[in-house]
Amino acid sequence: MSNKDLKQLFRHCRSLEQDEKFNIDDESMTLTGYAAVFDRTAVLWECEDGTQFKEVIARGAFDGTDFKNCCLKYNHCGGAYARVRGGSLQLETDDYGLKFTATLLDTTDSTDLYKKIRGGLIDKCSFAFTVNEEEYDRLTHTRTVKKIGKLLDVSVVDVPAYEDTDVSARSYFDSEEEKYKTLERENERKRAILRLKLSI
Repeated sequence: MSNKDLKQLFRHCRSLEQDEKFNIDDESMTLTGYAAVFDRTAVLWECEDGTQFKEVIARGAFDGTDFKNCCLKYNHCGGAYARVRGGSLQLETDDYGLKFTATLLDTTDSTDLYKKIRGGLIDKCSFAFTVNEEEYDRLTHTRTVKKIGKLLDVSVVDVPAYEDTDVSARSYFDSEEEKYKTLERENERKRAILRLKLSI
């Protein structure tokens, strides 16, 4: 399996700190919200020296994305509360981001989840995905996700993934951080040599 194939298999979870809450419809237990927004910079990793590693979901990242097996989950775990394949979950992109509308089935679990959302106990969204295309700017330490391969789920979450960066992001930015530190050590060595020459 190639490095590209391995990269596509990584499951990424990203959360959105929403400016607005979910829209809810009590009569049909329907939720409407955004699982992702475009062109918003999020800090995923920070070095001890304060250098930040960031990520952006580019406009158009969901063009051609496979949505067909996507479902709505709670904290990315357990069973589905709505699913694209069954028609209870609809996904669409607009100028702002990836919008979802989910109609929950009339079950005890769904009712409990809906009550938590309505009561404001849960007010964050997240999405799990694989990456097909990305760019990395070493000057700004920013990764731009340009193409998302599969949308695995959209989730309502207690704690956003951005506050507890997932394993694949840690692996990615850990490597970039090591490169950054190596470059900084080399630059410091050169500065020390220059200072020594100037003092002679």
